[in-house]
Amino acid sequence: QRVEALYKAGEGLLAILNEVLYFARLEEGESRAELVGFSLRQLCQEVLALLEPMARDNGDTLQLDIDEQLADYQHGAEQYLRQVLSNLLANAIKFTEQGQVRLAVQVLASDQGSQRVRVSVSDNGIGIEPAVQARVFDRFVQASEAVARRYGGTGLGLAICKHLVEKLGGCIGLDSVQGQGSRFWFELDLARGQPVLASSPAPSPMASLDILVVEDVALNREVAGGLLLRDGHRVSFAEDAVQALQACAQRRFDLILLDVHLPGMSGVELCRQLRATPGPNRHSRVLALTAGVQPGQVPGYLDAGMQGVLAKPLRLDNLRQALAEAAPAEVVGVDATMDWSLLDTHRSLLGEQKLQGLLKVLRQSLEHHATALAEALPAQDFTEVLHLAHRLAGSCDSLGFCGLAALLRRLEDAARQHDEQALKALAAPLATELAQARATLEQLIQS
Repeated sequence: QRVEALYKAGEGLLAILNEVLYFARLEEGESRAELVGFSLRQLCQEVLALLEPMARDNGDTLQLDIDEQLADYQHGAEQYLRQVLSNLLANAIKFTEQGQVRLAVQVLASDQGSQRVRVSVSDNGIGIEPAVQARVFDRFVQASEAVARRYGGTGLGLAICKHLVEKLGGCIGLDSVQGQGSRFWFELDLARGQPVLASSPAPSPMASLDILVVEDVALNREVAGGLLLRDGHRVSFAEDAVQALQACAQRRFDLILLDVHLPGMSGVELCRQLRATPGPNRHSRVLALTAGVQPGQVPGYLDAGMQGVLAKPLRLDNLRQALAEAAPAEVVGVDATMDWSLLDTHRSLLGEQKLQGLLKVLRQSLEHHATALAEALPAQDFTEVLHLAHRLAGSCDSLGFCGLAALLRRLEDAARQHDEQALKALAAPLATELAQARATLEQLIQS
């Protein structure tokens, strides 16, 4: 019981620190709105789904009411809106016991290019006394000392909401009666958007896959498992790197979904270990799971041997697209040297600009490693050949250069076995494959 109390206290402290640091970044202007296509309707459903366990534990029921006039798709700062909705709904649930929490979206005005919307979160919880309402959006303000002692928190959640809404050109406010409940609302203009990865009405016809989900958060495991089981896949779970390595040593998986931020050994290091260790999953497809896809971090994931990135919370369409790439059946778009469908997946998930950056990184890596290999092969430097071939094979595989990757793995195996004849025999095919890969890279980058 004491250990559990310590754990909960630590989790609470971590949440407080994260909130303070996030607000500090906002004030310093380090957080910038990334404008993307999205569906506000789907966003509301996703946030409610993630908070449903919290509401259930508090005895609350959740309701969603969306104006029929709301456009199907929007273009704007989806991540900012997700943060605001999450904060407002989490507050409403926390301060309401055995009650109701309602999320509503109302269209106030429409034109051809945009809509003015009002989003409100209502509850029948404890409410806020009038003296506090005027400053409830200020930093470090809570309803009262008694509320702070009972419910905890930093008093920054609403300040963050106000900052984000105003950054998007909107306004935020509240109506509350102490003892009866509160209604927090915000208004802003949202540009109309285009369909985002249009949903397929049914799972794509593919064989059931054996999938390992490595995720330390129970709710995230439940969400991923539910989506995968819904499409008929066989799912195994691991909570950390130790469990994942044990599972991978026992059987082969068609796909491994790997959270990059695991306790203990990180997901990136775990993937490196899988790629470096002979076993049934050395060449299995691995996708990174991360809540924030930072462009600067993606090359590190790919260099570790991961073959793509899936953003959390998982979306069924993106997940199905990734599963299609992992299917053991014949894959359309794969030839002897290139997995074009993998490149298309990166393009759809990361965007053309980020993909171009990764291709340029691979081009630079090819030049560096090819020069080093040209020196190490004649010298029969097995250790250096092993190291260079392993690193370059992972990078090539990650961006669809499967022919070169396969040849490099043969080179890696020959170096590991100190097979001089095999190294000599592979030198000429390697030079040919490297030249072809360079030519393909130049075409991809120039186009």
